[in-house]
Amino acid sequence: MFSEESIRSLIHVYFKEHRNMEKLLSLFTDDATIVVPGNPTVKGREAIKQFYQPFFSQYPEAKLTETFVIINGEKAVSEYEGILVTPEKREVKVAGVNIFEVEKGKIKQLRLYIDSAQFQK
Repeated sequence: MFSEESIRSLIHVYFKEHRNMEKLLSLFTDDATIVVPGNPTVKGREAIKQFYQPFFSQYPEAKLTETFVIINGEKAVSEYEGILVTPEKREVKVAGVNIFEVEKGKIKQLRLYIDSAQFQK
């Protein structure tokens, strides 16, 4: 089991490096999954890359910051907030919650919860 400090650091790097696809993918296990309620589960690094690619295109600029992290064993919950910027320079304020399951220092499962109404404005 990894230390609480190591898991906190992993989450920090996830938010700090979320615009660097290579670094982002290196944070996940080979068979990691991403779960977004109401959507098919994303499994494996290549599928995770395909999952994030549209986000990179739709929001070429983004800054996300974890605002609260609680850790229990190898699971962690993180609230975050940030600003996404469209190619037209429209800013979208976002906030959400991610649930991380960590295995051997990498993200094994990531569950994403975000208020989709923020994107309707």
